[in-house]
Amino acid sequence: SDLFRCVYHEAMEGMVRKRRKKSAEHAKVRRDAHKTGLYDKLLEQQGGHCALCPSKPGTRRLHIDHSHKRVHEGEGSVRGVLCFRCNSQLRHWVTSDWCFKAGEYLRKNGE
Repeated sequence: SDLFRCVYHEAMEGMVRKRRKKSAEHAKVRRDAHKTGLYDKLLEQQGGHCALCPSKPGTRRLHIDHSHKRVHEGEGSVRGVLCFRCNSQLRHWVTSDWCFKAGEYLRKNGE
């Protein structure tokens, strides 16, 4: 029906606006980290490699890891630099408490 199409269209437009806003916020975090020299400083502090593994930047830079929650709260959000593999595995819902429990679970069960 026309009413359904109208409601659906409005909902989709709202989702697109929200996604664009988040994408712009994340792009600003990345841009600022490169402009201010924070990327280079973090990479040096991390020994020239990913914060979680020994991967070093090759033809592409490492990813700027940031707290999605802090971006929206307006706080400093950059945590470090990560390789693609580590960055893609560190989901937005993962907390340090969850990581600790997961590590204990894997140790307990032979991993």
